[in-house]
Amino acid sequence: MGGLAGHINYLTDDIELTFAKMKKILRAAAGGKLVGTEKVDGSNMYFGHNGQETTVARNKTNAKSGGMTMSGLQAHEFQGGEAVQTAFVEALRSFSALVDSLGKEKSSIFGEEGAQNFFNCEVISADSPNVVEYDDNYIILHDMGHLSVLEEVLTPMESAPLLALREAIGEGKVANGMKILPGLQLSIPKLDDNAPLKVILAKIDGEASKYGLTDASSVGDYLYNRLMEQIVGEISGLSEELYDIVVQWYLKTKTLRAIPKETDPEIREKIRKVATAQERSRRIRLATAPLEEATMEFAAKLLEKLSSALVSDNAGATERLKSKVRTAIAAIQGYSGEHGDYVKDFLGRETAKLRNVDDITSAFEGIVFEYDGRMYKFTGNFGPINQILGIMRYGRGPVPPLKEADGQENSVQEGKITTLIPGSFKPPSIAHMQMVRHYADYSDNVIIFVSPLPRNSKDRTISVDYDKSAAVWSIYLEAYGLLDKVSVLESPVNSPVAAAYQYIANQEARPDWAQAGDRVIVGVSAKDNDAARFSGDLQQYAMEGVKVYGIEDASNELGVPPVAVVTVDGEPANSGDMREVLANGAINELEKYLPNEVKPMAQRIYDVLTDGEQKKETLREMIRNTVARELL
Repeated sequence: MGGLAGHINYLTDDIELTFAKMKKILRAAAGGKLVGTEKVDGSNMYFGHNGQETTVARNKTNAKSGGMTMSGLQAHEFQGGEAVQTAFVEALRSFSALVDSLGKEKSSIFGEEGAQNFFNCEVISADSPNVVEYDDNYIILHDMGHLSVLEEVLTPMESAPLLALREAIGEGKVANGMKILPGLQLSIPKLDDNAPLKVILAKIDGEASKYGLTDASSVGDYLYNRLMEQIVGEISGLSEELYDIVVQWYLKTKTLRAIPKETDPEIREKIRKVATAQERSRRIRLATAPLEEATMEFAAKLLEKLSSALVSDNAGATERLKSKVRTAIAAIQGYSGEHGDYVKDFLGRETAKLRNVDDITSAFEGIVFEYDGRMYKFTGNFGPINQILGIMRYGRGPVPPLKEADGQENSVQEGKITTLIPGSFKPPSIAHMQMVRHYADYSDNVIIFVSPLPRNSKDRTISVDYDKSAAVWSIYLEAYGLLDKVSVLESPVNSPVAAAYQYIANQEARPDWAQAGDRVIVGVSAKDNDAARFSGDLQQYAMEGVKVYGIEDASNELGVPPVAVVTVDGEPANSGDMREVLANGAINELEKYLPNEVKPMAQRIYDVLTDGEQKKETLREMIRNTVARELL
């Protein structure tokens, strides 16, 4: 599902899953006793209603704030570009039409007494398909993963609202030209031959016995032993304690802060070289491979007779998918660019999982099911198919995209320069805009990551959130003609600095984040301590093929000079002073903090940041009345 719903685990992803329980799941699947829903190849969205209109959430911050309205969604910058935004807007229109058709049950479905319910759905756009080509545009209501929000606290939603919405949808509704369907329930048919089950059970026992593990042992125990085997065999001179810390860091059960302070600097350097995002990804992949490949082969057998409920011509869709995969494999085999060994290894690994293109028996992604309170998925050979087609469109590791899906040469420029500018920007000041203009002169594009957390004035009469910040940024960028070059994005995590690290690491292989060949500048001002937020070696966090530049590297290697400090009344301009000016209602003072081109728009910016003068005056009146009562 991704998005707010989070990642759905394969069996081998769940480090707490015991081998005994894994075997129970596999036996249930082979016996035709596993029931779930079709996993569809779409985009995750959560729909809610704020009492006035339908809203949508893509992350926790969206949900906590009540979700994005239609106007907010249309103004939002999506990293997937215009196609993604269009699909989301049309989906929101369709779901809004469904909600408008509801009667008195609307409030019980979407929340009462201050609570708001968000429903986990998948949006499918036939106009911009991923791997599977579906017949039409759909919104699929998932069976699980729905949320309630009360006082900005997210909790799993109770079953009653979901049951009521399912009843309203029935077997399906058409709203605003889009089909809204309940979860596509299915069960895996019983295997005709138990040989695949015997093979996978024997593989599990064989792998476990290598490390003295039993059915009571977990996937995490297995991976711990596999990772320890790797590290001890490759890195010498570490104590048992340090080997343990590194391995648990890979498993995300310990942090590197556990390294004793007295550890020798040379040993720390050894650890630093192997404790990187790409090393974690690579080593986990190697450690998981024996079980992952075995379960994938088993899942392919389980799913080979299933077809998507949303594809009417399965035979035709399957043949088209086979053709795409064959074309992609031939193109990858003929690759003659840089990093040829990487491409060869990649293709060998993925075709080993796929085994044979003729093994693709259906245009079908997989099944999602719940077992003992946890969600899992089987996708069979969809995984390697997705990887093989993905390297064509998006590239992988140090290799840039090879071709677009339509066979045309990809227009993505190798070596493009992107500048990331993370910050709170509540609100953005003249200094922030100068920094953006400065880096825009040296970059192909600039991405501003804005913190999702609001900031308040000292008297709390002014609160500036992401939406207000983005609205002001839009005014600035339009005035300076930079709307096409600069994107303003809500940080997916509370810390926009952490978002910048995620962007350059791109562990989820997002096509809209850093790609092989990209050069990424981490933009900061010359204000005291700004550069300290990115202390250390940034390159260690980057995915393979991405070059990262801090403030000094950008100056020395790319000729990008540091940003000059902008002052107001002799002090560096900052957002905190702007909030106090807003709280005092001093529009003339506000102009000092605004870029030159937008100073004539001070009243407009003031209204955006204060929710309009009427609301502001109401707040002031409340304060004056309170003070008057205190004096009496």
